[in-house]
Amino acid sequence: MNCDRLDTVLNLANTKYYISQAVYYEVAKITSQKTEVDKFTANGKLIVWTQNISVGLLSHLFDTYGLGDGETESTAICVETGFLLCCDDRKARTAAQKEITDARLMGSLRLLKHAVIENIIKCTDAQVSYIEMVVKGGFLPKNVENDYFCSAS
Repeated sequence: MNCDRLDTVLNLANTKYYISQAVYYEVAKITSQKTEVDKFTANGKLIVWTQNISVGLLSHLFDTYGLGDGETESTAICVETGFLLCCDDRKARTAAQKEITDARLMGSLRLLKHAVIENIIKCTDAQVSYIEMVVKGGFLPKNVENDYFCSAS
């Protein structure tokens, strides 16, 4: 969200996006983020997950990995549903690798790369977005090759 590309990635083809309730509540603490997320939930591009999640699984994830509520709930949803998880937090990604495997884990960079592949944005715009996310404190690798996005197009 910190590079104004949420709308971009929500337009990827054949993809549905869910947000856990815990993540929604975390995001909603910042008015501008709540406004943006509410816009996408209202138009159906983003769906707040409201179905039950196994308490035992949540407890296991909390006890095993010590993640925050949002990361724990999101991982649990993916364990139970087979969904992919998009997360940039290193600790949460490490836990998710053990619970759902790398094949079902991605981050912001891969979403931006898919947006380039689908010609939603230019590769140079994706690179600028990556730099902006890093500058704003995003949990992203600091050594992404200059052609990472452009090699996708």
